[in-house]
Amino acid sequence: MNMKNQVLLMMPGAVESATARFSSLTAPVIAELSKRSAARDPRTGMKMYGNTAVVDVYGPLSTNISFYEFIMGYNDYNWVVADLRNALSDDNVKNIVLNFDSPGGRAMEMFEFSNLIKSAAVEKNIVAWVGGMACSAAYGMASACKRIYSTSAAMVGSIGTYIEIPVQEKPDQDGNKYITVTSTDSPLKNPDPRTEKGLAAYQKQVDSLTGQFIEMLAANRNVSVEFVREQFGQGTVFTGREALDHKMVDEVLSGFDELLTILNQGSANMSLNPSAKVNSAAKANAVSTDGAQPGGHPAPNAEEITSAAVQAALAGERERISALSEICVTAKSPADILAKAISDGTSVDALRESVLSARVTNQQINTHAAIGSSPEESHEKNVAAMAKLI
Repeated sequence: MNMKNQVLLMMPGAVESATARFSSLTAPVIAELSKRSAARDPRTGMKMYGNTAVVDVYGPLSTNISFYEFIMGYNDYNWVVADLRNALSDDNVKNIVLNFDSPGGRAMEMFEFSNLIKSAAVEKNIVAWVGGMACSAAYGMASACKRIYSTSAAMVGSIGTYIEIPVQEKPDQDGNKYITVTSTDSPLKNPDPRTEKGLAAYQKQVDSLTGQFIEMLAANRNVSVEFVREQFGQGTVFTGREALDHKMVDEVLSGFDELLTILNQGSANMSLNPSAKVNSAAKANAVSTDGAQPGGHPAPNAEEITSAAVQAALAGERERISALSEICVTAKSPADILAKAISDGTSVDALRESVLSARVTNQQINTHAAIGSSPEESHEKNVAAMAKLI
């Protein structure tokens, strides 16, 4: 597939890898495969596990791909959309898993598809599973799901866009060398990247799309734009375990079977980032200082206020225990640690810090910068932790 002159949200080298795979096919194999229909029946793309539908999102992503591109391993956004719509229309489907193993793809379609996922998540529980790779455009789509699960070794990240501009410097195989002439009134219609002005035009294009990409990720992951810029790798790729520390995934699991177990238990039907939830019960029962509720209704009596406070406290405690449990399950902590944290009233942030410290002490020194720390501070912490182990 020719992806030159197209803005890509994709891992560098993915196109070349697919092209090499295509080139390795012999002519007889291509001839035999060409006899088959290039059309794909979208009804066969969705797999069912009980009441959970699994939609695969694999390979470099584009639209209206050819048969040759299909056998090279490309995937079509339209096929994924068709599978998702089938899952949404099936009354037997309660959960939808988008199964990612993709380096990314064309940038424009990703935004549309991500919006579709967010809208559809109102109807059914849609989560992302990363057993292989969710990078660039693929991660953008995953971020629109309610939650992102991955294995510890999965590859997540590559946040950014790029574009490859072909420039002819030698004659082609027919001995012709082409010179492009652009109209005077449209000097930037085909900018020459070898000039400062031309390069700036392409730079502006990719920077604009990257800005939109980062804003979308910040909204989907319930973090600030600056947090995405600083903590989402700036174009690098994290393992699933590292991505968890950077708030790019919500939970690291041992495998897909564990995810199915969680979905069957219904524990995945929670909003993104539990620590950022608003206590709706307390908010709904808020009382203004003048004795009236925000909507102008009469203030509740003491009994109603007490009941509302109790319900709000119970809701907050359930939320704390749920978040504590999630941290301990993710870190595979002993049950007694969770029990003690619950009984002691340990906060979610305090337990998370304790678990991360234990992870370092138990030999897993994190060489990446910790959230909220400078590279120098992280380095000092790692050196000190290593010294203790030695």
